[in-house]
Amino acid sequence: MQPVEIIHNDGNVVLRARTSELLILSLHVKELQALKKPSAFADYFKKQALVNRPARKLFEAWLRKDGTLWPRIFKTVHEEMDPVVIEESQDVQEQIKEDVASTKSTEINEINEITESSTAAKAAKKTTKKAAKKTTKKAAKKTTKKK
Repeated sequence: MQPVEIIHNDGNVVLRARTSELLILSLHVKELQALKKPSAFADYFKKQALVNRPARKLFEAWLRKDGTLWPRIFKTVHEEMDPVVIEESQDVQEQIKEDVASTKSTEINEINEITESSTAAKAAKKTTKKAAKKTTKKAAKKTTKKK
């Protein structure tokens, strides 16, 4: 038995070893099927299909243990699977694009607000420190004059 099993079902690919599983969504499988060069395939797989850092780290550990993993994934996606067809209406695609754009603009606005508030807080802190220094200098001068 191979250390990493490759299972394909409904356009998705599941990589399983012991108690760990990685799911490659049909959206990414469709893109992978379009990539014919192994280097482009591997690049897309690592950077896009594995959507988070823990998944990439787990996959890299599997690669170190199983040298046949890349050729087996490539063969599974290109030869053993039927071409993935994702059916979405034009309205759904436009809605997804709008949602992504609004999410990005909302995140950018939140980041700008946080940056502005932290900048204002820093400026206020500097002003307070300067005022405190001036008062202590004046107080020090007054005490030295009195003596």
